[in-house]
Amino acid sequence: MAIAVLAIFAATYSVVAFGRVPGLWLDRVGAALIGAALMVASGALTPAEAYRAIDLNTLALLLGMMIVVANLRVSGFFALSNGFIVRHTRHPLTLLAGIAIVGGGLSAFLVNDAV
Repeated sequence: MAIAVLAIFAATYSVVAFGRVPGLWLDRVGAALIGAALMVASGALTPAEAYRAIDLNTLALLLGMMIVVANLRVSGFFALSNGFIVRHTRHPLTLLAGIAIVGGGLSAFLVNDAV
């Protein structure tokens, strides 16, 4: 059973690390859901332990952040900030610094994947 649990964990972690499974319509969220279901189905976790592992406060925070980022993307905020950086840089090093500063600043307040 330990080998099955390690295989499920390694496969799930690999998909989360790479972002997608080539040839399948499976992304990080789907991999996490399938991995959790397989852990319960294999008996590594009981359903009660799986429910206790879910933190609703964290899920609510992530959902709220994703909604904010989606609205910023639709409104064109990221394209606008990208244009600002490109217009105000004249050298590759300043472009790199501008991207690092703006990207780092936005990542401090928003979900990193979207930034």
